[in-house]
Amino acid sequence: MVRKFRRILLLLAIAVNSFATDARAYAGDVIFVDALGGNDTADGRTEGTALRTLQRAASLATPGTVVHVLPGIYRESVRPAVSGTATTPIVYVADQGSGTVAVRGSEPASALTWTRLSANTIGLPAYVAPSNVWTADLSAWGLDGAPRFVVALDATGEVQTRLSLAREPDWHVETPWRYAEYWWTADGGWDVSGCDPSDPANDWNCDLFWRCDTHLTDRSAFAEPLPGIEDGDLTSLGDITGAELVALDAKWGHYLYRRRIIGHEVGAGRIALGGPCLQDGGEVDPGLGWGTKYYVEDHPGLLDTPGEWWYDAAARKLFLWPPTAGSPATQRIEISRRQHGLDLTDRSYITLDGLTVELFNGDAVHQANYWAERSHGNTLRNLVLRYANQGVLVQQTVQVGQSADNVTRNFTLENSEIAHMDTHGLFVTPWWDGAPSRGFPFSGIYDTVIRGNEFHHLGFRTDLDDPIGVKFQFADWLRFEDNYVHDVAHNGVQFLWSVVDSDRSYDVPADAIKIGDVLVKDNTIENVCQLTTDCGALKFWGQPPDNHIFRDVLVTGNILRDVHAWSYVAKQRVGWWLGGEGCIVQGQAGFGLYLDYASGIHAFRNVAYNNAYGGVMLAGTWRDGDLIFVNNTIANSLYGFRLSGVEADTHGGSVNTQIRNNILAGNEGYAIYQCTANATSLGRLEIDHNLYFNNGWRSYDQGGVWTPGLMAIRTPTGQAYYPGLVDVQAHPYQWEMNGLTGDPRFLSYAAYDHDPYDGSWPDFRLVPESIAIDRGGPLPASLAALLSSFGLADPYQGAARDVGWQEAGFLAVVSPQSQGIAPGGEARYTVTVRLGSTGLTEARLVATNPDPRLALELSPMLMNGDGQATLLVRDRLEALGGGAYRVPILVTSGEMTQALTVTLLIATSRVFLPVVVR
Repeated sequence: MVRKFRRILLLLAIAVNSFATDARAYAGDVIFVDALGGNDTADGRTEGTALRTLQRAASLATPGTVVHVLPGIYRESVRPAVSGTATTPIVYVADQGSGTVAVRGSEPASALTWTRLSANTIGLPAYVAPSNVWTADLSAWGLDGAPRFVVALDATGEVQTRLSLAREPDWHVETPWRYAEYWWTADGGWDVSGCDPSDPANDWNCDLFWRCDTHLTDRSAFAEPLPGIEDGDLTSLGDITGAELVALDAKWGHYLYRRRIIGHEVGAGRIALGGPCLQDGGEVDPGLGWGTKYYVEDHPGLLDTPGEWWYDAAARKLFLWPPTAGSPATQRIEISRRQHGLDLTDRSYITLDGLTVELFNGDAVHQANYWAERSHGNTLRNLVLRYANQGVLVQQTVQVGQSADNVTRNFTLENSEIAHMDTHGLFVTPWWDGAPSRGFPFSGIYDTVIRGNEFHHLGFRTDLDDPIGVKFQFADWLRFEDNYVHDVAHNGVQFLWSVVDSDRSYDVPADAIKIGDVLVKDNTIENVCQLTTDCGALKFWGQPPDNHIFRDVLVTGNILRDVHAWSYVAKQRVGWWLGGEGCIVQGQAGFGLYLDYASGIHAFRNVAYNNAYGGVMLAGTWRDGDLIFVNNTIANSLYGFRLSGVEADTHGGSVNTQIRNNILAGNEGYAIYQCTANATSLGRLEIDHNLYFNNGWRSYDQGGVWTPGLMAIRTPTGQAYYPGLVDVQAHPYQWEMNGLTGDPRFLSYAAYDHDPYDGSWPDFRLVPESIAIDRGGPLPASLAALLSSFGLADPYQGAARDVGWQEAGFLAVVSPQSQGIAPGGEARYTVTVRLGSTGLTEARLVATNPDPRLALELSPMLMNGDGQATLLVRDRLEALGGGAYRVPILVTSGEMTQALTVTLLIATSRVFLPVVVR
């Protein structure tokens, strides 16, 4: 049964799915819904007798019903009355395709009665004329707190601007990866710091005495690195008791605190907070002090700019300074009212297809089951989820002694866009009494597929301390494939906790790890960690002794790049650095693959490029289980591999760590930098068949690290340096006896371009003349078994595997990769194939049509030798809705294949960056 399910998932993973919705693909009993012309007293059986609301349709739908949702805006929350079945699901589909239906949790400002303030009755700043501000009574809405969103729409009805909750300093972002750069900077915690930690003459931690977990002090102009920060501090605002502080911690800028202000000593520039701000979840490491970046919001005394608003929770009134003069009732403004969009709690076999769900205070799609509830076989596809607290919540509590059928299983999210979420784009979390410690009864969520989605602009206004983009807890039988994640406040994608039932804390038997079988494949994760430092594109986080060793996790085919993870305070403290004084990524702790107190991971054929601190970062108890790194390409970081955590080396080194067949190129300090309790007692640590090129390129004389090169090992008593391959081979462990040095000859890579901010994306494929070809070693047995269990082939040409990310072979590229057309238009793409010196003689090309309303012409489909083919894509019916349509192209030559994808954009315009009128 296990192998059968894996085969089914493999077929699902390679199936072609489009961004377009075709309502005709569904068969069954029908209900039509029309927000403009429908009537809830009608029967809903035809378009002419359509219902008006989705909720009425959800109340009538039974297993096998297809709810055809006609174009329009549906201002409601929807809760299906019953579940479908495995053979007769209930389907809600946008009848005219994706982008034609919007389920909104907001109300237009025009639906409210607005009154202009005639006097300053709410405590506006003295310099603000009350007549600038309008108020509306929201008491009829029954809100538990302030609306989450107040937005302005453009002429087409799309969100153009998110208006800002009243704050100081005003919202200002110039460089996305330095999101907090223009926040104010505190002088201290309970008082102004008595020392300057940025002074090289002082210890970086000299201000610890003045740090605090409940108070923040700022009463003088701070020496900022750049002009442009709005003037002001905590002495310049008047009493803002009741406002909210949003702040980054003073140590590194890793944690984001959101705490209510319960007292304000204006003259002293000191505020008191209603909850503690601590480091690492501890009890004694205060988080506020010198260098804390912060702003304050949610107080009428901060309402001083057009486009800002404040909500009086006691009076249940909204106060708004409109972005343009005049009553808000005459402007395209929406205010979020409802909590959740689609509620699938305790519902099964429900399919949502092609809907846009936006402007909800809670979750766009909410599925939160407790122990007596279950959800089986729910599918979300072709959705646009945006402007909510969370995009999708999948939660399941299980309990000892209860039915093992009360779980969430076979949940699928595919081909959807999840964007502009204040917290997570997706949060999948099973739980049980006592979690995460022992007492695990059975897996609460399993057989999950997350495929082909785009997640972006996530976590910048979270209520949590770590705003992660996509978050999985206790992942079990999960596939995360072909997704694109970008522009996230913290970690892009994070897996938290395994379940280990063993008296051993390391080298535990496989059957003691109760969950696993996780495939993370062919995703691109980039430009994340834009608000905080010490985070990565893809992170696995554990908690010894019971939650830190994962089982059967394969990370393959992923691109992890451009993670800078800058924070002001880390740079000032010269923290997260250990580079030389010439290093330009000071204060940036960005990682590609980040394993923090986690092991049990196989990383195979991934690219980690231009991640500020390390391509691969291992911290804490990474030594406690298997860690296999094979055929990856890691380039342009301070360190290629950073194996850290001396204090966690408690059992004589690694259980089983293997670093093989990788290319490490252009890393400033060392290709591999490891920290260990004893440099000659490392346990089972194997390093071989790797290719090194241009590592340690910044010399010590030029401001680089001491003795840069291939490797360094730090122990509690000092460091040992191995600048060249011969030095590494002389180590007692005799590493790299088959190692290589030299130019790997990538297809497109500027070896001496070390600018981390220029946005360049090299092509790390090998040219036929590369020294990396046929120089790799065999796959570790555990990796070969894992590939087989997931149904993944790994063919190679020649006498042995090549070194690096991708086996060398023929070249196939397509240009352009994306085009935009008007409805009824035509796009032209060129596919270039070069067989080179591979010995291959022909190539076959196949393009797959993602939607029957498109017409595809690919010619020629067979090439004898090098050549070019032309792909024409036409909107032949002028009927497609605006959006993105991906056309897969498969090029096959011999036993090798290359998968290409082009994107067609039809009459679409979206605003992705958060903006505010200032």
